Amino acid sequence: MSKVIRTAAVLGMGAALALPLAGTAQAAPVARPAATGEAKVQAKACYVSFYDKKNFGGRGVCMPVGDYINLRHYKWPGTNIPMDNKYSSAKIDKVCKVQLFRDFKYKGKSSTWKRIGGVPGNLRKVPDLSKVKVGDNKVTSMKIFCAADV
Repeated sequence: MSKVIRTAAVLGMGAALALPLAGTAQAAPVARPAATGEAKVQAKACYVSFYDKKNFGGRGVCMPVGDYINLRHYKWPGTNIPMDNKYSSAKIDKVCKVQLFRDFKYKGKSSTWKRIGGVPGNLRKVPDLSKVKVGDNKVTSMKIFCAADV
């Protein structure tokens, strides 16, 4: 086999292996063995992402674990636009419990997705928040807890 053909074969295989990763904005959480043998998750993994259009379109943001008393204080990345009352769809890792509320300070109508467990990286997809109690473009506060972070 000539050197040119071998080089082309290696480059082609590398491109084929990289192709499934193309367009991936956030890597799935990666489990790492802890000293106790339990799986821990890297701190920078994305567990919950929200989008300002239905079916995961428009602007997207990865929100870390935490309590968000008023989303008015959080801006869409690269903009000066507040995130309150702007969520239309979501992807939620099954290791997380997520509570979305219509009003600030965790009040008003709410929707909750309970932790199912399993391996981090398995997502629940919510393509249309208008079909859940909290509603489309109505989220003002939220709580995100992921057991993998404990």
